[in-house]
Amino acid sequence: MSTEFEDKDLCRDQLQGLLKLSPENEQEQQILDALVESCEVVDPAQARERRFELRVGKWVIREEDLKLFDVVKDSLTMFASGGYLLGNLTAAGITSLIVSLVRLGRDCYLNGVTITDKQLQIILTLKKEGRAIAFRDILASLVNETPDGWNEPDLRKELEALKTMPSRNKKVEVVQSTSADEWFLTGI
Repeated sequence: MSTEFEDKDLCRDQLQGLLKLSPENEQEQQILDALVESCEVVDPAQARERRFELRVGKWVIREEDLKLFDVVKDSLTMFASGGYLLGNLTAAGITSLIVSLVRLGRDCYLNGVTITDKQLQIILTLKKEGRAIAFRDILASLVNETPDGWNEPDLRKELEALKTMPSRNKKVEVVQSTSADEWFLTGI
């Protein structure tokens, strides 16, 4: 089931209510704006024909996306509350990060892969750095910036799980490691 809107603001209002986002919280509003962008459905033919013209768009909130949006919102809000993730990013950077996380979540959903909140925190940490990061530095970031009580065995277990995630058709690799125990994202 999905709800379709021809007005971006109506989609925004609906998502704000469904996700219980505060209109007074600037970080939540930035997250909401990016989630609304990920709801936009663009007809590829129209996009090619009207590159420099005003496009009439539509926005779709899919029921299966709501749980994903909620997880993305909760994880980013937790990181943002510590000033960790969103404070250093521009609005375009925040939108790009959220849209890529939503795409990752949709791809995982379509392939039957489930990513936990803790795994999403790891992905956010690696995405923020944009390069291979030493295991100890990932652990330090997570310990300092999240309230989840990370420890070395838990982080190792979650990273290993992200290396070979089972799906309907094959195993999906989200992270890889180097011989120096540095970790990086693959295909995200």
